[in-house]
Amino acid sequence: MKNTLSMSVKLIFVFLSLLLASCGGGVEHSSSSGETVGMTMRLVWEDGGGSVSRAVTTPRSAPSGVVTVRCRVTGSGMNEIVSDFAASAGSGVIPEVPVGADRVLAVQGMDSAQNVIYQGGQSGINLVSGQPYDCGVITMTSVGGSTSTTTTQTQITTTTQAPITTTTSSTTTTTLFHDNTFIQNGLVAYYPFDGNANDESGNGNNGTVRGAMLTADRFGNPNSAYSFDGTSGYIEIQDSTSLALTPDFSISLWFNNYSDTDRGRLLTKGTDYDRNFHVFWETAAGESCAPNTIWANISTAGVCSNVLSLNTWYHVTFVVKGGSFLNIYIDGLLHGSLNTASVPDITSQPLLIGAYPGPRQFFEGTIDDIRIYNRALNSYEILTLSSQGEASFPETVSSVGQVWMDRNLGASDIATSFDDSAAYGDLYQWGRGADGHQLRTSSTTSTTSLYDDPGHGNFITIDRHPYDWLVVQNDLLWQGLSGINNPCPAGFRLPTETELDTERTSWVINDSRGAFASPLRLPSAGYRSVFDGALKFSPSPGHYWSSTVSGTHAMTLDFDNGSSVMFETNRAYGISVRCIKD
Repeated sequence: MKNTLSMSVKLIFVFLSLLLASCGGGVEHSSSSGETVGMTMRLVWEDGGGSVSRAVTTPRSAPSGVVTVRCRVTGSGMNEIVSDFAASAGSGVIPEVPVGADRVLAVQGMDSAQNVIYQGGQSGINLVSGQPYDCGVITMTSVGGSTSTTTTQTQITTTTQAPITTTTSSTTTTTLFHDNTFIQNGLVAYYPFDGNANDESGNGNNGTVRGAMLTADRFGNPNSAYSFDGTSGYIEIQDSTSLALTPDFSISLWFNNYSDTDRGRLLTKGTDYDRNFHVFWETAAGESCAPNTIWANISTAGVCSNVLSLNTWYHVTFVVKGGSFLNIYIDGLLHGSLNTASVPDITSQPLLIGAYPGPRQFFEGTIDDIRIYNRALNSYEILTLSSQGEASFPETVSSVGQVWMDRNLGASDIATSFDDSAAYGDLYQWGRGADGHQLRTSSTTSTTSLYDDPGHGNFITIDRHPYDWLVVQNDLLWQGLSGINNPCPAGFRLPTETELDTERTSWVINDSRGAFASPLRLPSAGYRSVFDGALKFSPSPGHYWSSTVSGTHAMTLDFDNGSSVMFETNRAYGISVRCIKD
């Protein structure tokens, strides 16, 4: 055991997987439908020992004196399910639980004489066919002992989650990506529109201007962008081998749309019958995307941006990976992902800027700085392009002197409250890159991956040990600044367990209020279930990945409105990421 913090409670925790297999041994259960599902939970043990401790090795062990953990599940239309297993096992098996409403789980920690010395539970559990249930964290309280988690360091009430005033940390901005050699890697066409429509990539894909007019760019520089009238103006580039884009490619450009004319074509190659790619403005209701969005597509499938405004400069990047995985970014932020069976059509049609080959559909507005790559750009290369070669990331310095990003990965803002949805950000499966799976609305698949890069953006669900999105676990993912699949911006990485725990132990109160009150302003952003990808906000609303592995798990910072712990978590859960500066 090791001491990590002096508090008024002692927390020792164990992860219990209540799996789908049957224990046998005379346990009875029944339901009217006969359908059953599995349940998963985590236990946090409290007593009055005065310190926070946990086992050094895996599996986590229960407190001294607890020999057996007994789980009881009861409810209408079923017989009680009772299952015992050794507290030291770290995991256990319980029979399938019959589906139904208002199930009650009671958990007991018993000594060698079968006396109950710890207890906890959860009620109102609704079990749905085909949906394994995650109970979250269950607090095991010492029978007859104190269970308060309030410290003497603050007079804040424990009845609400109102913001806590704390010492304001300094906030600075770092400018990254000064070495932009990647901008040339895989570049097959580049149109800066500096007085002409020539290709500056060196590949000779020069454009012929047909009615488009030179105009000022987004910085006000004259003759540095092209204006399109929406009726006849466009630029044409003849087909070439370097423009036969498949299976991986990326398109990056700046545009300012003046009109709500439907299907204003920014960039097209191919017709509806041999479509390599199209990028256009969608206006009409009832189409593939909502009005006032960008639709980028290949063959018969496409991906939509969020709603945009007229008369505003935007940077759009369309990325195709593996021929069928599509991402669209606006101003460096991922707006949408799609995994499709479609693949880009190979076509000899010319590349058109501002038009569609037939029937002619024209764009009304300004286009500038078009880049076409024969590879899939990553999220931080895209952010660099959208930031004119330099990307700034706001930092915050914590009370213990560590430098962090001031918001969660994927968040649009710093948290202004513990439940500020604009500050929630994305939810990553441990070790995965920013491939689209982290979006809270990403699709799910139950097919685990053979590779560190699954090649798609679906959230991978799993209902069996070791609950990882990978077929073979890889402990080398997310390790350090140059770690495989590091999703953090350049100069940042995933924090270690020790770094997260150092922050946790500095809070004025060790729960979700303390997390938000800290200089990191950590919101209670929820998580995605390992079983079905469903978003969960109860009973433990805050979870943050570390880079530290522990057996088949990875360590997380977990907190709710009454406690906080460092915890072992299955790697297929979708959990928040807060990056630390290396």
